[in-house]
Amino acid sequence: MNTRNYQQINNATIELDLVALLKKLCVQWRAVLIFSIIIGLLASGARYVKDMSAYNASLSTQNVSGKEAVETSGLKQEEIDAVQQAVSQKRQIKVLTTYTTESEYMNLDAMNCRQLSILYYIKADRGSDAADLLAVYNEMLQSDDSVKAIKEAAGVKVPAKYIRELISAYDAKSSDRGGYTQDSSTDVMKITFNLPEGADSKAVEETIEKLIKAYDVTDLGIAKGKIRKISSEVNTVMNENMQTDQQNYTNNLSNLKSTYNTAVNSFSDEQKTLLDTLLEENGLSDDNTEAGAGNTDVSSSSNDTSAETATAIKPSFSKKYFAVGFVIGILLYVFLTVIVEILGKRCSAVAGSNSVFVIGSLFDTAQKKKNFIFRDRLLEKCLYRNQSDLDSGIDRILTKAQMNSSQEKLAAAELWTVGFDGMATPAVTQLVQESIAKGITLTVKSTADGKPDDMLTDVAPDKSIILAVLDGISCKKDATFLTEMLYTRKADYLGQIELL
Repeated sequence: MNTRNYQQINNATIELDLVALLKKLCVQWRAVLIFSIIIGLLASGARYVKDMSAYNASLSTQNVSGKEAVETSGLKQEEIDAVQQAVSQKRQIKVLTTYTTESEYMNLDAMNCRQLSILYYIKADRGSDAADLLAVYNEMLQSDDSVKAIKEAAGVKVPAKYIRELISAYDAKSSDRGGYTQDSSTDVMKITFNLPEGADSKAVEETIEKLIKAYDVTDLGIAKGKIRKISSEVNTVMNENMQTDQQNYTNNLSNLKSTYNTAVNSFSDEQKTLLDTLLEENGLSDDNTEAGAGNTDVSSSSNDTSAETATAIKPSFSKKYFAVGFVIGILLYVFLTVIVEILGKRCSAVAGSNSVFVIGSLFDTAQKKKNFIFRDRLLEKCLYRNQSDLDSGIDRILTKAQMNSSQEKLAAAELWTVGFDGMATPAVTQLVQESIAKGITLTVKSTADGKPDDMLTDVAPDKSIILAVLDGISCKKDATFLTEMLYTRKADYLGQIELL
């Protein structure tokens, strides 16, 4: 082969076999997984360190106590008193806002209130007062256990503390259902329950009746007597008491907000700064009230009942950043594999346009045993089933060698193993043994025994030489050097064998 042909071949475009590359990545799935997990942990860890730094910085700012802020504010006592009064007002605003928002009683339609009414006749024993019995039953209905039972019967998602204010029991003798004996030994108890939307009135009535029947007043030692149910009904009524209560709470909240806003708007910048600190310390600062920042109007505060504060939240490892890092790890591994493949192919592509240059590939199973992380042996056997058949692979290699060289030269051919000990490799040993049956004598030389230059001392045009290289870039330099020298010295270079 002349120098001109070598130069054309040496400058040939490197082509990657995408199917072979995909097989290599599949076989290395353990390495891909480990590498991607490491990148994911690094990404999540980097985010955690950054968030933790911000969190610690936030804590150092928040650790300034209200007492220190007051002492270092430089304000007069009357100015400090005005700020502290504003904090007290803000606390009341928060309590009232939460109540008017969460309370079922405050949010029912007082003009069209659906109400369950149950009448009971009470007969006290001699020496007892019916009014005392009524008070005992009313207290029982307001107890935690009774409220819980009524809440479960109603089947509504209303906090128990707000169910309690929907229940009432009182003296009904003066109502239009009166007419009963007016002495102290008798009384009529009226139990009302303002029904929330979707409440089961029948179940509530049955629950109240069970509670009344099961309650034994004789153990209390206050009064004794008998009680029996007279009637029950469910009506839609205009609840004047409820309407008055709702209006009073709304007016009180509005007046309190107005007073607070007027006070804060008159504060100096120093007072507003102190107010912010005290509100933060007391958990009263929220997204709906930016007091002290020039926008202190709370009259438009929404019905957000959660006491959101501006306190920093301690960060945790981000699953999102781990997932992103994991995907980036996969892509990065693929990219690095392509780069390694290109570098490794450089020695195989030196004469890529010559059909005799790469004369075959063999799958060296013995070598793969050492690479558990980078090689899945079972998957390799499946994906490389053609190359793993050494008998047919060796037969193809020897047939190509016979086609591209004379039998006389093949009788003294040499097999140069680059980067590994050929005689210690089962695939190479079998190749040498089977070549004898075809009249080919292969003398194995290895760069592992010395420098590549030593293998060129007796190169002559009458010698047939085959290079055996490992898949990868570890032997790139030596293989490239030997290939160039063989072309330069015009040896009978039969091509390369790749050990996968």
